[in-house]
Amino acid sequence: MNTALTPLAASQATATTAPNAVPKASQPGTPVQALAPGALRRLSGCAGRQITVLQGRLWLTEPGDADDHFVMAGQTRVIFSDGPMVIENDTDCEARYQLK
Repeated sequence: MNTALTPLAASQATATTAPNAVPKASQPGTPVQALAPGALRRLSGCAGRQITVLQGRLWLTEPGDADDHFVMAGQTRVIFSDGPMVIENDTDCEARYQLK
């Protein structure tokens, strides 16, 4: 498992100047999910959807992708796999995200 931080391509992420800042507006009608520090969640059937981190940082592992991805507050990543993927909060504070 690659634990090095690798930058996301510009087409896959939108950076923010404050890594733990909560964006002022979230997409209406899309529920905000929370993960406790160190908690993980398995997701399936999400190909083509986007995960946007609102607070904290998530560690994403997708099947068929040899790289791990770290998505910070203010960043969005497109999910490419329909298979079970794992997201983990690797910070010491609650992480909040939306799956669109």
